[in-house]
Amino acid sequence: LGDVYKRQPLFDRNGEPEYLLCICEDITVRQQAEKDLQILNQNLEIRVEERTQALRESEARYRNLLDQASDAILIADIQGNLVEVNQKAIQLFGYSKAEMVKLKISDLHVLEEFDTAKATFQPIVDYRSGQLLNTVIICKDGNTIPVDITGSMIEYSGQQYIQGIFRDVSAVSYTHLRAHETEAD
Repeated sequence: LGDVYKRQPLFDRNGEPEYLLCICEDITVRQQAEKDLQILNQNLEIRVEERTQALRESEARYRNLLDQASDAILIADIQGNLVEVNQKAIQLFGYSKAEMVKLKISDLHVLEEFDTAKATFQPIVDYRSGQLLNTVIICKDGNTIPVDITGSMIEYSGQQYIQGIFRDVSAVSYTHLRAHETEAD
């Protein structure tokens, strides 16, 4: 019930100890509060672990969706630095993921298309979405590929990012070219 926190001997007139003065404090309430706090901490740790596991599962689902997408998906910060790419982007551009996340969006556009791409970038930031159709990107090997790009703003961990979805339209372009060649014959 109590905890002795001060002991003081009291002496008689001859200097002999006559009494022992002890000052005690009832710590029952404090002990109960400590137990309650310990239970709250344990419950909090369980909740944090559950939420951490849910976040891991959510990230795994997101990563799976990202990597299984049929289009190239690139995520860049507001300055245009690539921060994330999916597997299709790696295949389309021919860079490794480590190489891609060192690039800027502007590094992926041919010089002739750069002004158009730049003009499309700002409206995506301002209006949260936009698109650039029938443009050309440049791959690591120098080859160019016609693409349609759809961009949108996303938020992650309180930061704003641009998500670009690049659809390879070279098959469509080839089909149109063959149709025009056939008409010309």
